[in-house]
Amino acid sequence: MDDFRSVEAESGYFPASSSSKNRNTVGLDDRMEELLDLLIEGPTQLSVVAILDSIGLDKTAFTAEASNSSYVKHYFDYLAWIPAPYHYDPDQILDIVTVILLPFSMLSKIKDKEYEMKKIILGEYLMTKRYLIVLDDVWSTYPSG
Repeated sequence: MDDFRSVEAESGYFPASSSSKNRNTVGLDDRMEELLDLLIEGPTQLSVVAILDSIGLDKTAFTAEASNSSYVKHYFDYLAWIPAPYHYDPDQILDIVTVILLPFSMLSKIKDKEYEMKKIILGEYLMTKRYLIVLDDVWSTYPSG
């Protein structure tokens, strides 16, 4: 991946409830705009955007609000939301992504393939497409063991 970007929450007002927005994303309009800009107007090559927090932000709700925006839905051809396991497992995540993003007709062709071949097939399929893959609740970059 050529680019790594992050959006970090700053202190804001988080009321117990709100009417039009998720209660945990109220007061973060500037950060939401920054995230949408990174996603839509950011680099065209493969990149990573990390949602970081030090103030108790519900990162899942914040990310869901962004991915459910009409801008994101209109811009990306494919959206995959992966509730990542607590112990990062690349094989499992790749299998989930392929099931979500690949057409049904391609799934039987890669079902018994090795990990590296699955990556190649998925990469070739997505080469000309705009896609957003959200890995929710990734706690560690290292496999447990």
